[in-house]
Amino acid sequence: MILFEMVVLLLAGIGAGIVTGLMGASAVTIAAPIMIIFLGYDAFIAIGISLAIDVFASAVTAGVFYKHKRINIKPSILILIFSVIGAFVGSYFSSYFSAGLLSKLVGFFVMFSGLNLMRKGIRGEIRFFKDRFKNCTKKSRFLILSLAGLFVGLIAGIAGAGGGVTLLIILTFFLGYGIHTAIGTSVFIMMFIALSGSIGHIMYGSFRWYSFVVASVGGIIGAYYTAKKANGLPEEKLNKIVGFVFFVLGLFLLFKELIFLVY
Repeated sequence: MILFEMVVLLLAGIGAGIVTGLMGASAVTIAAPIMIIFLGYDAFIAIGISLAIDVFASAVTAGVFYKHKRINIKPSILILIFSVIGAFVGSYFSSYFSAGLLSKLVGFFVMFSGLNLMRKGIRGEIRFFKDRFKNCTKKSRFLILSLAGLFVGLIAGIAGAGGGVTLLIILTFFLGYGIHTAIGTSVFIMMFIALSGSIGHIMYGSFRWYSFVVASVGGIIGAYYTAKKANGLPEEKLNKIVGFVFFVLGLFLLFKELIFLVY
């Protein structure tokens, strides 16, 4: 039984690392459902462990992207600050807050964005949103970025999944980041979001350190090799891959609450 648990945790970590290294998606998207379905973990505990895995997977991914000079944190500093606050607050409500509706809304938005990326890439979408964002007043831009960061943090803290994907969309559409830089910056920010959220889960509920250590090893392995691969892909091809994964993850987020209800 212990061997089975170790194998499942390792595979959950590797899967989480892969989606983090490829596109900055939250480890919770993959790791939490696997732990809930195959190991019978409580949803609150599974989200807390997954967020902790995310800290290491995001750190490794950010390191790889930093070496390729694909992290640009200055324009998104407000998002980082407010997302960390949102993640800590969200983790408090996670134990008794139903995230079903939130998962559906985020899932639909992510699916739609994924279809757009696969169909016409990201450049047209960037121009449309970035031009309108630049025309806003300074106070309006401050408010938009602050609320966006708070929203991303709350998603990560409450639902676990969706924060990284939503953050990637915000960085590309509103701040005009290219896909590689958006992923690198996204995982850098997610590292702090995940740390804030996991601290909240440790404070507000139980935490399985053994499970976290085993799964984190898989997360580091998956993130490192996938991030190296992602940096070597042409932007157009990466757009298509990210778009497809967006669509699949969005579909998953739409129905994720069914897993939580059953298990």
